Amino acid sequence: MSTATRLPLEASLESPTTGMDSLLSFGRHIPALDGLRGIAVLMVMFGHFLAVCKTEILAIGPSIGLLAFKLASQGAHGVDLFFVLSGFLITGILVDTKQSSNYFTAFYARRFLRIFPIYYLTLLGILVVLPKFLSFSSAASQSMIGNQAYLWCYAINIPPFSHLRFFDGNLNFVHFWSLAVEEHFYIFWPLIVYILPKRMLALGCCIIVMAAIVFRSVLATVNADGWTIATFTLCRVDSLAIGGLVAILLRSNWQALTTTICKPILAVSGILFVLMMARPSSRMSNDLDSTIIAIFFASVLIIAVHSTRGSLAWRVLNLKGLRYAGQISYGLYIFHFLFLGAFSHILPPSQLKIWTSSNILAIGCFCLLATALSFLVASLSWFAFEKQLLKLKRRFEYQRT
Repeated sequence: MSTATRLPLEASLESPTTGMDSLLSFGRHIPALDGLRGIAVLMVMFGHFLAVCKTEILAIGPSIGLLAFKLASQGAHGVDLFFVLSGFLITGILVDTKQSSNYFTAFYARRFLRIFPIYYLTLLGILVVLPKFLSFSSAASQSMIGNQAYLWCYAINIPPFSHLRFFDGNLNFVHFWSLAVEEHFYIFWPLIVYILPKRMLALGCCIIVMAAIVFRSVLATVNADGWTIATFTLCRVDSLAIGGLVAILLRSNWQALTTTICKPILAVSGILFVLMMARPSSRMSNDLDSTIIAIFFASVLIIAVHSTRGSLAWRVLNLKGLRYAGQISYGLYIFHFLFLGAFSHILPPSQLKIWTSSNILAIGCFCLLATALSFLVASLSWFAFEKQLLKLKRRFEYQRT
């Protein structure tokens, strides 16, 4: 009978490999992916910040303002990039550690340390402690507090709970829907990876992508609302599956082909992405939107993984500020929108416009100040809380059987 031996975090559970297998093996850090994660969170942040400045953006000029606002709204697709990255990284971890004796316990313990403490501490502070000191008397506030059980259970994106109010004008938990999608993925995906061999897992990813497209189409056909289609886990799981498929392909004999065709796929999906922004909205085309966007980001991900020192992609993705944003991206995502309503009441863009006598300067100042505040709160969370808890991961290292 074999005995379990503890492995260092940096070690791979598989026999020594070279090339891409070695680069992607468990425990190897790819700095460029921090930069990619930084891009994702900044896209989401500026999409939300610029939405608050809609009046000032449109006031710049009828045509330019509409174009600028439409481009700014594309920041919401940063969530798609997050999903692709999560699918890629989590699937890679699970595939690489599949033969470990503590496969499930180590994975869930490490995910617990990364996800739950800051999430639940935020809910506890805002929805339980804060109301004891501040007045939460408005109907919207009472609705948010009364329905908080769905936040605690990661259920705010599951119909009919997705129609409940999780914002009151000052505080906003609406963006937590994407955290619910990821948590559902973390719960079920380890078992699927454990059961299926690598080839069947790749096929399973493809089936999941097709199922998500069909599910969105069916919901649209029965006149489901756009919010449900945009946030329900079964409608958004294709992005995670595409990221997972990339992780599998780069660990297989298809690695070279995947690397070769990613640039043509990037070009085609990029063109479709632009055409999607330019066309009027229509139901049939919207069914494929998130899948096309996920394919685009998956191609970007492959290029990032293969970026060599000194290349343009490497230089951009290794910018210190961008990598730092990626490092604290979880806190940035949680806090930037949570307090944005209160911040926009304290210092609205309209007031900044009066002070600067310029719509453009007002927009820039608001985004800059909101970004600085978000980075401040997220940095405090990272250094004082998250980083300390992550040190406990070493107690749950994967073990070779």
